[in-house]
Amino acid sequence: MINLNFFDKSELELDENIFLGLVQKSEIILKKILENKLGSEKDGIVNLIICDDEEIRSYNRDYRKKDYATDVLSFVYFDDLSDREVIVGDIYISIDTAKIQAEEKNHSLEKELSILFCHGILHLMGFDHNNDREEEEMEKFASNILSL
Repeated sequence: MINLNFFDKSELELDENIFLGLVQKSEIILKKILENKLGSEKDGIVNLIICDDEEIRSYNRDYRKKDYATDVLSFVYFDDLSDREVIVGDIYISIDTAKIQAEEKNHSLEKELSILFCHGILHLMGFDHNNDREEEEMEKFASNILSL
């Protein structure tokens, strides 16, 4: 099972339930991957941090050597916190970039945040998009999670 720690640094007072529902849907779709990574006896903890472009740019620059703001960053840990809990990782989402992308795609901010969070979860589970095959596989899992 995945537990979510939600940190909203924006002034929007976002509803954490948007993300909790996606965690539950992700667990259904990614059940085998989670069991392999966590084992059956442990719970995973994911930290979701909603921040601004300035903060996400600093992480992107410091950890990825890319000096620009991005929409979402995932940092994978899988470190044991105790006999029962594992910190899976952190997902940072820039609210500034999410707003722009939602407007460009002509859908709600909530939908854009859901897409970005799902993308971040998939990165934590080991998915990537370095080539067309990986991107296609990741998109398939994202579509399945978002359509539940």
